[in-house]
Amino acid sequence: MIKKKKFRKYQPLIWLVLASLALLAAGGQETVSEKPALPEGFREISGGDIIFQWKISDAVLEGIIAAPSDGWVSVGFNPSDMMKDANFIIGYVKDGEAFIRDDYGTRLTSHASDESEGGSSDVTLISGEEKEGWTILRFSLPLDSGDPLDGVIKTGDTTTLLLAYGGSDSFSGMHRQKAKKEIVF
Repeated sequence: MIKKKKFRKYQPLIWLVLASLALLAAGGQETVSEKPALPEGFREISGGDIIFQWKISDAVLEGIIAAPSDGWVSVGFNPSDMMKDANFIIGYVKDGEAFIRDDYGTRLTSHASDESEGGSSDVTLISGEEKEGWTILRFSLPLDSGDPLDGVIKTGDTTTLLLAYGGSDSFSGMHRQKAKKEIVF
């Protein structure tokens, strides 16, 4: 029988061994490589493991959202409170095909497509891929689309970003990680 005092001494080692065995048992998991490279002319901000890269030209934001996930990735712009009123760009890659949607933050913790809320889809998918454990979506978005559900992204003003990713190939589902950042475009 192990005395409590000795058990406590070895408890961290026991947990380390158990965690290592769990990782080995999970086997077959895709290895996540280093983050995607920053394209020329782009700037970058990250929140946790989520990366948002962008450049602005001719009143259009070209963005790249990337995360170490095989599910959805998203960026939201200027919520009024939590997720409410944010303009979300959300997408995923399934079987080599990329999907993207322009969403609106309908409540504190939910969103729906702009089109289902009476707005228009103003995002253009440039490319999407799953590569070395990362989902990477590249898109363009007008700074002022004219859609009231999108709001206006103003250069020189502070913009609140909501970054997130999840584990499913869909436009919904709980996030695995999220971050909130303030930037000036």
